[in-house]
Amino acid sequence: MRRLCLLCASLWACGEAAGPLVPDGGFGLDATSDSGIGIDLGLAPPDVGVGIDAAILDAVATDAEPIDLGLSNPDAGVEREPVVFVHGIGGSSAEFEVLKARLVADGWSADRLYALDYPSPRWGCNVDNAAFLGQRIAEILTETGARRVDLVAHSMGTLSSRYFLERLGGLAQVSTYVTLGGLHHGNRSACLNPLPVCVWQELCPTNPYLTDLNLEPIDLGPVHWVSICSRSDDTADLETCHFDPAENIEVDGVDHAGTNGLLEHPIVYPHLLRVLGYPSPP
Repeated sequence: MRRLCLLCASLWACGEAAGPLVPDGGFGLDATSDSGIGIDLGLAPPDVGVGIDAAILDAVATDAEPIDLGLSNPDAGVEREPVVFVHGIGGSSAEFEVLKARLVADGWSADRLYALDYPSPRWGCNVDNAAFLGQRIAEILTETGARRVDLVAHSMGTLSSRYFLERLGGLAQVSTYVTLGGLHHGNRSACLNPLPVCVWQELCPTNPYLTDLNLEPIDLGPVHWVSICSRSDDTADLETCHFDPAENIEVDGVDHAGTNGLLEHPIVYPHLLRVLGYPSPP
């Protein structure tokens, strides 16, 4: 792996400029890096109403119950809990457009799907992002009259959303919590970063922010915790993406981000659809 030349957005190392930050929840990794992924920042056209092919399901491993195909097409007339989407480092709400379009095609109301934008997605701190998330969810609950929301976080968005759940009262406001390529246990490459960038520092597995967040026992409350991981993800490998005792789901051949990534690949969507159908806690 190229080390500092891939981690530092503003340093020159290894004889070339470091890669820029990209909305993958990780670092500025180029397409030739041992740990990088080629990311197409353009969004694929929404593939609404995607079907569930038996061959696709055969390629997927999960420690959950088998997928109930009856849940894949919710009744359009059923009012569902609002869904809040949380992006990673350098990301934005635009990354969730494909997911939102698919959910609308499968019965969700567009006005109950919320993809937020953090004020400082590249340089902020997870504690601040968690507070922003909590404020936004409080507004959504007031606006919709719902008791709880479903929360879907990608990549580094996992660390701020978990802080909201575990430290800011979010367990009482969330029904199902899904992470996609979640960096639950950090990324060792982040420990090599010499820049005083808060979100990068907090991604190091030995950083107090992360060690405190993972200090056992972890109170999961009444929330359904689900972690969806790809065996082909070079940014959030299975070691960091698995989160016990959550429901861990694995897929193959899916990148961390982009049109072939966890947010858009059709192999992932049936799992997300299934777990968003879990009943709300009392």
